[in-house]
Amino acid sequence: MNTFDEKALHGARESTMGRLMFRLYRIHALRNFALRWALRTEGNRFHSKTVRRILNHYHGVEVGAYSYGGRCMRPGAMPRGVSIGRYVSIAQGVRVFLRDHPLDHLSTHPFFFNRNLGVVQSDKVEESTLRIEHDAWVGENVIITAGCHRIGIGAVVGAGSVVTKDVPDFAIVAGAPAKFIRFRFHPDIQHAVLQSKWWELSMEELRQYGDVIEQPLTRLPLQSIQRCAA
Repeated sequence: MNTFDEKALHGARESTMGRLMFRLYRIHALRNFALRWALRTEGNRFHSKTVRRILNHYHGVEVGAYSYGGRCMRPGAMPRGVSIGRYVSIAQGVRVFLRDHPLDHLSTHPFFFNRNLGVVQSDKVEESTLRIEHDAWVGENVIITAGCHRIGIGAVVGAGSVVTKDVPDFAIVAGAPAKFIRFRFHPDIQHAVLQSKWWELSMEELRQYGDVIEQPLTRLPLQSIQRCAA
């Protein structure tokens, strides 16, 4: 994966011992200690910068500031190649698969496409990547298959869904396979939210826009939404 964009960590907290805990994590026997220390001293999973750097450097998973839930903050729980934006909500039981069994080969068995099982010398099915964009909400027990490469900004995936393709910005999808239900906002509001890039702000910076954050956007003029600009 690419070098973790520091903008994704804007607003996250780092303790005075954070960089030491990051280095200690390379020692397997000290991994649980380093994680617990970082979480305790950096304000839990919502805020810890050190845990996010550990996930990226050691496990190949990017998680932006304030994103939380499910397996996204558990090292090793998400496969390499997953990138999660800022302010993302992920419920329990969400599973991500970046590679499917081949349907056009003689066999669908992993012996014949996964080199780690010792039969073939190279992987025969490439792993994909997945980007879960800022402020997306992924419900409980959702399965995301290799056919999905992007879940859009502000998108919502209903609980128990099986996501087989990309989800547009602000779309609500649900079902198995997941199907489009509706957009959260009218196109004019979608455009205003995208233009604002409010998710680049820290929680402290967003507090001044409580009048916008705490009520439905349909009650507000577009200029108010655009005030929440990074």
